[in-house]
Amino acid sequence: MVAFFKTLRNREALATPAAIYYAVATLALLKRLTPEWRPLGERLRSLQEPAGGFWVPKHLWVEATSRLENTFYAVGALTRLGISFEAERCARFVTQELLAALETDELASLPTVYYAVEVLSALKQPLPQQALPLAHLEKLCRQEVGFLEHWYYLVAALKHLGRIPFLPEKIVAFVLECERTGGGFARSTSSCAIPTILNTFYATKILQSLGVLPDRRENQ
Repeated sequence: MVAFFKTLRNREALATPAAIYYAVATLALLKRLTPEWRPLGERLRSLQEPAGGFWVPKHLWVEATSRLENTFYAVGALTRLGISFEAERCARFVTQELLAALETDELASLPTVYYAVEVLSALKQPLPQQALPLAHLEKLCRQEVGFLEHWYYLVAALKHLGRIPFLPEKIVAFVLECERTGGGFARSTSSCAIPTILNTFYATKILQSLGVLPDRRENQ
């Protein structure tokens, strides 16, 4: 598996914050994150912008769910690699984005709240007025959420805040309805939705966080 990431590195394929993050996180899990991978972190550090974030998109498209997405990946990789960067400036930027997201009750704010909680936790920085993110998340829990990633953001962020979501049984029921006969989980309960690796990861993390595991089935 390490050879796989070395091949990607040699081909200059580990160039984005997301690619570097997943490579570093996987190598850390394998306990193979050696100093030879530090150049990846040096590349990331060079992507920090004057405002404090990393490779911040000017406009959000389908591929970028939040202006904090690349910052989340960069901070996760840099902290694992032990490479210093402008952490205080980064924390200020993340806090500003979080406060802006809290001004709306739309589900579109969820990724930003989730990434902000994760990044500030990684930087060992306190959340601004912690009751605000908590109340915001608990309010969103009462909405009809139609996609798996929304529940993932909600459950993961609340877990960081030491809370379980409102009506966890409703969330579990939704997740299990996303499971497909051939294995894996889709993004929604629609019969047209197909299972993906990412959504299966989301589903597993949600069920794990809520203390529930899907039933085992033969040939699965």
